[in-house]
Amino acid sequence: MNRLLTPWLLSLTLALGACQAATPPATPPAANVPADLPGLGQALDQAIGDAACRADADCRTVPLGHRACGGPSSYRAYSLLGGQQARILVLAQAQREAMRAQVEQRGLVSDCRALMDPGAQCLTGRCVPRSDANGRAVY
Repeated sequence: MNRLLTPWLLSLTLALGACQAATPPATPPAANVPADLPGLGQALDQAIGDAACRADADCRTVPLGHRACGGPSSYRAYSLLGGQQARILVLAQAQREAMRAQVEQRGLVSDCRALMDPGAQCLTGRCVPRSDANGRAVY
């Protein structure tokens, strides 16, 4: 009897564990987020600061803007060392949404070129977008 009960209990435990609701990831509060594009740009500049780094692992990029065909219009490098990552991501999302609304409202068009994330690197103590052998940002 024990031989039959053990696999059944194990299966039931696994099935019930799979049904457990996952905790949604914490979303940073959108407090103190400016509503206008210039204000969002200034807030992003402040949050990113000097993007100081010690190694490439300290650096990330965030997509900004909105192209009429979809996708970001640029990427900006920032540092994890400043402790502002959550704020940077919230501000960048607000900036993308504001830019999307502006593009739709004005009926703007773009070249529909896909802009790839260049990644970021630590160069002379500052996070910057990666570049190719000619020094051009890789997009």
